[in-house]
Amino acid sequence: MATSAVGMAVGAGMYLVGAFETIVLVVIQVTLHRHPLGNDVKAIQEIMVCMNNSEEKYQLLHEFLEEHAAQIAESDMERKGDMLKIKMVVRVDIPITYEEALGFMNSNDGIYQIAV
Repeated sequence: MATSAVGMAVGAGMYLVGAFETIVLVVIQVTLHRHPLGNDVKAIQEIMVCMNNSEEKYQLLHEFLEEHAAQIAESDMERKGDMLKIKMVVRVDIPITYEEALGFMNSNDGIYQIAV
């Protein structure tokens, strides 16, 4: 919309207005892309975990997510006997890597599967 305003100003012969508006738009774009605001700062990541259905394992998962400053946006849980399958969409500053997820799974018995 702003680009069309520049085009209309130039088309109407108001070159100075068009040039000034172009400079303003470039400054705004550079500023906003260098310093993201709000949820633009966070990455969206899907995580799926299969684990024992126990308060202890759930607490371990919660602590793992807190270490990565993850905010749960959506979640879906499915219980089959003593197994709990959790699918989550989280917002994180820095995405959780494969190595971090594998380390979490390997260091905690009862965590059978994790996908990031």
